[in-house]
Amino acid sequence: MRRVLPILVVGLTACLELGQQPSSESTETTGSSATLGRYEVTASLDTQTCGTGSIVFPETLTFVIELDEEDKQLVWGDGALALRGRLAANGVEFSVEAKKVVDARGDTEAENLPPCLIERTDAVQGALDDPEAPTGFEATLEIDYAPEAGSDCEDLLFGPDRLVQALPCQARYELVGSRSD
Repeated sequence: MRRVLPILVVGLTACLELGQQPSSESTETTGSSATLGRYEVTASLDTQTCGTGSIVFPETLTFVIELDEEDKQLVWGDGALALRGRLAANGVEFSVEAKKVVDARGDTEAENLPPCLIERTDAVQGALDDPEAPTGFEATLEIDYAPEAGSDCEDLLFGPDRLVQALPCQARYELVGSRSD
């Protein structure tokens, strides 16, 4: 069975098939908050260096996200899976990042194999089209996979059930968001 790569960007599935939910914590609203809107996003694969394997990078993905500004931070997503990032002083440029370390062997019966912990980093950088009344944005999403120090993942890079062909590796998506509210 092939795994479709669910991107950690909230609104997509926020889980890494190598693991579970992201470790980002939701935070209660304590200060000023303003909605920047709900956006329909199309993500187009630009490049990927992971090769083939059970983690698949679809050519195109679509999803919906909410953007809010809260105390000079950008909130990407909604609810418990909301990610916090930075909204620049110009009110246009933004960035969001999330990291998750996952045991790539998961629940397998590989007791005699060394650990294989993989850190996944998702970084979104983009710009709204207008600081006052945004109607869209353009951004990039970079997804990096790297084995943690002391991990040995060699056996997961070969054969018909391999995860990917190379570690570390990266996928890059171009994102276009159109306001839908």
